[in-house]
Amino acid sequence: MRRYAHTAYPPGGSECAATSRETLLDYAAKAADGSLAISSRQLPMIKAAIKWYYAEIVDDTMQRDRLLNAFQKHANMPKSKEM
Repeated sequence: MRRYAHTAYPPGGSECAATSRETLLDYAAKAADGSLAISSRQLPMIKAAIKWYYAEIVDDTMQRDRLLNAFQKHANMPKSKEM
């Protein structure tokens, strides 16, 4: 997510791009410490980061699909659950 955040939303862009970058960086930090709770509103941006990473950096479609499915299941959970 960090690499995608800096690639898709480089510094010096619009306020919206800066907000998106910071949101992704925040999610990446929370994922690293195991306290990630995802807003369904942010799910498309996270899915885009996963798809980009596995298309541009690592060629592993099985892992990509596992992650996408995990995020989709999480988005369908009640809001009080954490991933």
